[in-house]
Amino acid sequence: MTPTLSLVKQLIRRDLGLRYRFTSLGFLWSLAKPCAQIVLFYMVFEKLLGLRGGMTGLPETVNYGAFLAVGIITWGFLAGALLQGATAYLSHQHLITRAAFWIPALPISTAVSHWIHYLLAQAALVVILGLAGAHGWEPKLLWLVPISLAELGLAAALIWLLASLQVLARDTLQILEIALMVGFYASPIIYPVGMALGKLSTYHLSFLYLLNPLTPLLALRQQLLLVHETTGMGWIGVPHLFVGVAIVEIALLFALAIWVDRKVGPQIADRL
Repeated sequence: MTPTLSLVKQLIRRDLGLRYRFTSLGFLWSLAKPCAQIVLFYMVFEKLLGLRGGMTGLPETVNYGAFLAVGIITWGFLAGALLQGATAYLSHQHLITRAAFWIPALPISTAVSHWIHYLLAQAALVVILGLAGAHGWEPKLLWLVPISLAELGLAAALIWLLASLQVLARDTLQILEIALMVGFYASPIIYPVGMALGKLSTYHLSFLYLLNPLTPLLALRQQLLLVHETTGMGWIGVPHLFVGVAIVEIALLFALAIWVDRKVGPQIADRL
């Protein structure tokens, strides 16, 4: 194992250890949260409000509470990782100014540690939705693996970029908070993507909406977990082409993060 990979591994272990240090359940808390969310959404939207899929632009067979759980757990991972990772250099300035190492390991390890918790939450979600009959235990579920890796790539690229920018401009975190607020409603989390595309097509803005890399990834995850049989993108309404576009965008974000790091990296220790 190279020194860089060893460092990333140690940072991830430290982050995971500190998060649940002295707690009685440890990593089980990663499973408790999605389970509680699913039960809460089911009780509120299915039992209390009586909302079914057809009332929210979804098929009648899709439970709106389950739909919300898929989107909010995914968004929780991305938003939490970005907010913590954006300050990765500032919060570890004592390490950066005293030791020589590959400092991008700090934001990248933050992304991976959040992703590990996210995988546990998604595993619980898959099992619960499967037992509830929301999806079948079909080979198509294996597509969740590359989707999850793409989501990790998106988080890591953005965190790496934001951590560098935060050193240059301390307003970056405040701008990020506003961007996340906008991004929540600009992504298919509380509404189906087909509904947004239908409205935006009137103004010829569908293409712009689909350029959000999270949109096709989340839409595909929703389809895999909430639909038994699928042909194309079905009710999701996102062409498969845009899943590939999302991958290209993630690669470009990594390229941008590397370029910014090369420009800013030598100055980080001095600016801290």
